[in-house]
Amino acid sequence: MRACRDAVRKAKVHLELNLARDIKDNKKGFFKYIDSIWKTRDNVGPLLNEVGALVMEDTEKAELLNAFFTSAFAPKAGSGISFSGG
Repeated sequence: MRACRDAVRKAKVHLELNLARDIKDNKKGFFKYIDSIWKTRDNVGPLLNEVGALVMEDTEKAELLNAFFTSAFAPKAGSGISFSGG
């Protein structure tokens, strides 16, 4: 298993070195490789809400994540930190 993983890593490094070396002659291949690396996932799996129920709808997931991040980054009471403009 380790030998296979090492071989894949070496092949990837070799490919990247060749792409970097030949970028002047093969810009299309270089940017195609970069685009393939930066693929993102569109889906967020089901989440559990505060009461332990599964949230499946995208809008509900967005509201749940928004509430979580708002609470995680909100200043604590009595901290003396204020985010109001002025």
